[in-house]
Amino acid sequence: VILTVAAVVAFSMTKPPVFQTEARLVLEGSTFENGILGEFSALSQTPPAVQQVEILRSRKLARFVVTHPDTEDLPDFARGLGLGLSVTVDDLDKHWPRATMKRRLFRTPHPLGGLRVELPRPYVDTAITVLNLVFLTDDSVRITTTNGFEELAKEYKLEGPRSEVEFYGRRLLLIPDGELAGRTFRITLRGVRAAIDDMLSRLIVRETQRGSGVIQILYSDTDPNRAQRLVNGLAEIYVAYKRDRVSRRAGATMTFIDGEIGRVDLELEEAEDALI
Repeated sequence: VILTVAAVVAFSMTKPPVFQTEARLVLEGSTFENGILGEFSALSQTPPAVQQVEILRSRKLARFVVTHPDTEDLPDFARGLGLGLSVTVDDLDKHWPRATMKRRLFRTPHPLGGLRVELPRPYVDTAITVLNLVFLTDDSVRITTTNGFEELAKEYKLEGPRSEVEFYGRRLLLIPDGELAGRTFRITLRGVRAAIDDMLSRLIVRETQRGSGVIQILYSDTDPNRAQRLVNGLAEIYVAYKRDRVSRRAGATMTFIDGEIGRVDLELEEAEDALI
């Protein structure tokens, strides 16, 4: 019994945490009319919410979410809304079970501050790379990774609030916040395609009830703040996408109407000339 309990505790303390966040979207004008005609209409056609769920789960919107907000090939409505998920940072001393258990046992305060990492150039590797970064002091770090059976490690001296380091061909921009001596972070590097696949594997989009017109977005991640930013970012990009479609449709309608007005004016002038 003691060995079993010890094994379960050890497994629980090393297992990554899972945080789930939720957002809800209301589709205006998506509910059916009351009465028998409304019920027959609901049975004979695809509910609008089903179409919107497919849009929210599409790789197109997922790409807008995971790419860097300054990516050049983004459409105008998606600029500035991306989260740049080709690089993600997990704070092992803040959210991991082992650190949480240690704080509860020794009554230590919750760690403050954090680390932000940016990529000077887009990450195009197809393989996913995981780096472990440990702050030896507030201005020096040690980065390690496993390459097959070989462990690669380097130490760096940070200079200023934004320090660029190169770890075996991978350039990282480290932006620490607060006193981080002794803190451990896990950095994950992945290409846009791998980031999209990872996002869609953690994403659940569904209608709360058939015909309700309310869409529920659920997302699970090892970092609660990142999960919250993702569901909010997906909702913002979805709203911007719908607004852009309505705007382009209205613009096409106005162009058609202007053309028809010009044609009718020309016919009217010809008719007046013939009458005169």
